[in-house]
Amino acid sequence: NGGGDLGHLKKTAYQVQEALEARNRTMIDQKEKIQLDYNAWYANKKRAVALREYVVSIAKTNAAYFEQFQIGQRSFLDLLNSVTEVNRAKAEYLQSKKDEIDARYR
Repeated sequence: NGGGDLGHLKKTAYQVQEALEARNRTMIDQKEKIQLDYNAWYANKKRAVALREYVVSIAKTNAAYFEQFQIGQRSFLDLLNSVTEVNRAKAEYLQSKKDEIDARYR
């Protein structure tokens, strides 16, 4: 056909090569996304564990401050600051658990 078949064959081979490269780029992008999502999940999981330990620790401190307040060794402001810190720590812990769950589902 005057070289038309050869031109069509080269065009088709080029299109196949483009499709393979697009597939390879997509696979690489997906692997990177999976790795990033896994790393985010793992980091959030470790952060949640550390924050849970912090909540327990700060709650014990708060209890000690309350006892000291009752016997006059701590001021009311110290006690309120301690309660605020406990609430802030709990909020951070809950946020980290939410982030962990979000990362797990991603």
